[in-house]
Amino acid sequence: MLLLVLTAPVFAGADCLPPAHHETQPAFETLDNLSDRLYDGNGSWGHHQTGYRMALRDSAWRADVYGALAPVSARYRQRADEAANYLVHAQQEGGSGVFGLPADGNHPEFGSRIRQIKRRCPDCIRNAWVVTLPAPHTAELYYDHGFALGALARAHMRSGNPEWLAAIRRGADWALGKPVTDNINYLSTLSKGLSLASLATGDHRYVEQAILLHQRHILPRLTPQGEARDTHNARLEYHAFIVSGLATLRQALPAGHAFSPTLDHALSAATARLTQRTLQETAENDDTWPGAALLAWHDLASLRPLTTHEQQALNRTLTLASRQASIAMSSPQVFHRQKTAYVNFSLGYFIQAPLGCTPP
Repeated sequence: MLLLVLTAPVFAGADCLPPAHHETQPAFETLDNLSDRLYDGNGSWGHHQTGYRMALRDSAWRADVYGALAPVSARYRQRADEAANYLVHAQQEGGSGVFGLPADGNHPEFGSRIRQIKRRCPDCIRNAWVVTLPAPHTAELYYDHGFALGALARAHMRSGNPEWLAAIRRGADWALGKPVTDNINYLSTLSKGLSLASLATGDHRYVEQAILLHQRHILPRLTPQGEARDTHNARLEYHAFIVSGLATLRQALPAGHAFSPTLDHALSAATARLTQRTLQETAENDDTWPGAALLAWHDLASLRPLTTHEQQALNRTLTLASRQASIAMSSPQVFHRQKTAYVNFSLGYFIQAPLGCTPP
């Protein structure tokens, strides 16, 4: 078993994370090994073996985790760079600034939707990417766009690559003034990308757009307990995306901003609800993809030290994600193995905090 030891701080305070759970490292190694077998060699995973292309979230999540682990090995650094470059290439092929959806009707999860788009809106597709949709369906692009934009922004903050900076600006500019949706986990993901783009570029228009999304559209759809009013977004994995968006906005918010008290209150309530619900989970976890919740814990731990109860909730999530990862190899469904690999890849954030790194 490979023992991963980081010998220097990585990315200032943002990768100073809580101690690793004892199940986390072997589970991540399982996913990393699976990913290596699926690797296409160009920053994407699984296309050559399955014949269909995965959504950009697949490369974006790996780009960020491999980027955080880049000091461990040259292979991790190479994978991080290749995944980031793949995101840029996809954006360039789309031609409009959006990190679009692959227009692949064979995809097991959203292929039927792609086939429908091809019939009803052929002009929505450019160079095999869905790059626009008529309102109110534009929001279907926000999920992958937000994750890709955020991953590229973090990649740039780690490396300073000027080619990535231009792509970040194009992606963030595309997101300005877009139509909203009742599906607030889409808006939260878009907001997260904008917040990170603001940190990467110093352009305050992006964080102001993220503030606007929360002020007018996300927070009004939350209960006083910090949970979505609708049952879909109240699911634990989607609630985690909302927490992630709040935490990342807090990181990007200028000091003394007038929105700070409102944001702090909302983040506190939503985090408390995430903690409570996670600690109540049984072994038969109803959160389909616990690795998605690790994104929220990563963003919270990047913002501030976790409380004792929050650390307990994180450890519970790590246990659930690790168990799910451990059975990924035995699934008879190729797509299930693929999805398990990328969703739970966020285990890699927690395998070990950098030595000598003081949590912010």
